[in-house]
Amino acid sequence: MPRGHFAPSLIGQTFTRLTVVEKAPSHAHNGQTRSCWLCRCACGQIVIVRGSNLRRGITKSCGCWNREATSERSKRINTKHGQARVTTGAYRSWVSAKQRCFNPRNHKFPDYGARGITMCEEWKNSFEAFYRDMGPRPPQTTLDRFPNPAGNYEPGNCRWANVFEQRRNRSRDKNDITGWRFGRLLVLERAPRPIAARTRRAYWLCRCDCGTEKAVNAESMRNGDTQSCGCYKRECDRNLRRLQNGTCI
Repeated sequence: MPRGHFAPSLIGQTFTRLTVVEKAPSHAHNGQTRSCWLCRCACGQIVIVRGSNLRRGITKSCGCWNREATSERSKRINTKHGQARVTTGAYRSWVSAKQRCFNPRNHKFPDYGARGITMCEEWKNSFEAFYRDMGPRPPQTTLDRFPNPAGNYEPGNCRWANVFEQRRNRSRDKNDITGWRFGRLLVLERAPRPIAARTRRAYWLCRCDCGTEKAVNAESMRNGDTQSCGCYKRECDRNLRRLQNGTCI
């Protein structure tokens, strides 16, 4: 505050939850003297606050307001999905399953959503419905599709299983990609490896959307290197030539 100026009295004034009771000793900061005031908070606490902080609305309480707001915000987050607060494991499993089924950016989407594996509408739209059917997640377990490991996430086909139970469930079909879709290719059945094949990877007979059937390396489909019988590349080449011919002077 400039020398020679005096702070107007704030005694009796109320600033949100703080009521000014009396003048307090001034506080020196960076060579300047700051006026301070003794205030009583609505909760009963007595605090000393700078006058400038009171007038600007920077300080509104003894700190009780922030604590209450933080507590209320935490309560809203924790109860957003009903039992999520006390069943963190179940909630996380629900969210993860939805990500695998519906988020193309999820790294596990090719093995789930891209294969047509989905979650029933009731579970998809409501954690409460999922929790009602599945209950809390026991320790050391995760969500497992059983008895049909190729089926959907839905009542009657899900359980909480430990790592050994899941391993037994998946071992039967971990290499079977029948029915999977990769781009334009639908996997029909296992195919013999071509004589001229350069790899020992498994081959699968696939039907392209154009109707052509072709034996394709499983690894190349998983990596996204092969997504059609070749028709997609031919279409791209034709479109590129048309574009070049149309813009050529």
